[in-house]
Amino acid sequence: MIEVAYDKLSEANHPMSFLELWDDVASALDFNESQKDNNIAIFYSDLSMDARFISLEKNTWDLRKRQHFSSVVNVDDISLEDEDDDIEIEQYDDIEEGIDDDKEE
Repeated sequence: MIEVAYDKLSEANHPMSFLELWDDVASALDFNESQKDNNIAIFYSDLSMDARFISLEKNTWDLRKRQHFSSVVNVDDISLEDEDDDIEIEQYDDIEEGIDDDKEE
């Protein structure tokens, strides 16, 4: 199913809604209604887990390679600061305090 979805999105050359993509995949695989009902959740899980695909707004899907960096990554979630800096500084300060204590003795 996932390979058919990849082919369909490649051919379409634009993002597709999940249901439109699912209908195309199910049609290509000649699924009957029962098979569609039984496989839709598996397809959604596979689509979500496959790194070649990306979920966009309003449950539309596209190939990740066609998307700009800003639509793939939320730049507000990226921090350029090292979160461990404070910990390292505190550990270093503790060491310096120990050295100062030894000098006083």
